Amino acid sequence: MNIFKALRQFTNQISFFRNFKLVNKSVLVTCLTLNLGVLVTEALGFASLYPLMTFIEKEQSIAEFAKVSDLHAFLLLIHNVVNVELTLASLMLVTFALVVLRQSLNYFASVFNEKLKWKVGVDLGRLVVGNTLASDSKYINNTHRGDFIVSCDYECQAAASVLSIHIMLFRASLSFLAYLAVVFLASPGPAFGSLLLFIVFSF
Repeated sequence: MNIFKALRQFTNQISFFRNFKLVNKSVLVTCLTLNLGVLVTEALGFASLYPLMTFIEKEQSIAEFAKVSDLHAFLLLIHNVVNVELTLASLMLVTFALVVLRQSLNYFASVFNEKLKWKVGVDLGRLVVGNTLASDSKYINNTHRGDFIVSCDYECQAAASVLSIHIMLFRASLSFLAYLAVVFLASPGPAFGSLLLFIVFSF
């Protein structure tokens, strides 16, 4: 699929939800915040493994650990501020806490996303029923009962599932940008070449 066609379809679908006022701004902000929180805590959880492995590699020497990078020195400073000794157990506890936080946010985000999808489907169904009842008698008489039920139920829920797809796309896009930033920092040349190939094959 051409990338411009995909972007056009994306904007049309977003306009559909906005024009019919199916998702208000506060709900959208909450949804994006929860999903962003999942990505941030996931990244921090993975990042916390690096200081943990470094501490093991340096044979749990605090002085050698702090010399590795500014991040390690900052972690030591945080431990000193809260008056907790930097140990293998404390670093493991931080990693465990981030994993638990990520899983908790992911649970609440998943439940919120499903509730939002269900609500949008119900609101769409109400719009279909209301507009059908407000139409002229000729249109109502020509509408088959089965088609009406399918439009109110199945098709409305199918349209609402598009919103879930966009939420997943949001999370995947942010993950892609985060990993791309890391790759560019680690190896700019190959990263630029890979990105160029991706853009070329997308058109």
